[in-house]
Amino acid sequence: MRLFRLRPEPFRALSGWVQEVEGYWQEQLGSFQTHVKRRRGARKTK
Repeated sequence: MRLFRLRPEPFRALSGWVQEVEGYWQEQLGSFQTHVKRRRGARKTK
């Protein structure tokens, strides 16, 4: 049986990067959701 040990430092850096990307996409999807809601509202008033 082989035992492997992982160093946590690279995973901390990866975690930071993932959090940045996640924040970016949350903002983008929030903007898209706002856009869709506005378009639906505009379409109902026509």
